[in-house]
Amino acid sequence: MPEIGEFKHGREIGYTQNQKYVWHACKDCGKERWVRLIGESPRSDLCLPCGYIERVGKYTGANATFWKGGRKVLRGYVYLMRKEHPYATSKGYVFEHRLVMEEVLGRYLERHEIVHHLNGITDDNRKENLALVTRANHPLQTLKQLWQKRIRELEAELSQQRMTI
Repeated sequence: MPEIGEFKHGREIGYTQNQKYVWHACKDCGKERWVRLIGESPRSDLCLPCGYIERVGKYTGANATFWKGGRKVLRGYVYLMRKEHPYATSKGYVFEHRLVMEEVLGRYLERHEIVHHLNGITDDNRKENLALVTRANHPLQTLKQLWQKRIRELEAELSQQRMTI
């Protein structure tokens, strides 16, 4: 194993370019590796993982350029950043309607429990608009809403036709 500060040319250590290298330790984690010299100093004081955290890690979350407060909307549903939540996605997001229902119930929802939007508007996450249903009755709730909506449409159409007569 080379000594810290030892110099070698690239071809001596298996690199194709014959530039000068130094055996150097990462300033954060202490990992030792060969680092190319630029002038008389190492190209980087950090190994690749520590360098990534230094460059990219500080631009995540609230420090990110496109940060929107941890709230995003996908396919009509609102997601909130909650990395500590047991059912968060791999990126740390949870459905807002599930969080609202959990607050109402005072416990985490189980994976099999479904939160139903009573008015059918998926980004309307007021507690009055949410109902906890099972997989068995969720299709019935949705079908019932579709029928009610269609009945309202037909009643409106009928009343307009009566006014024209």
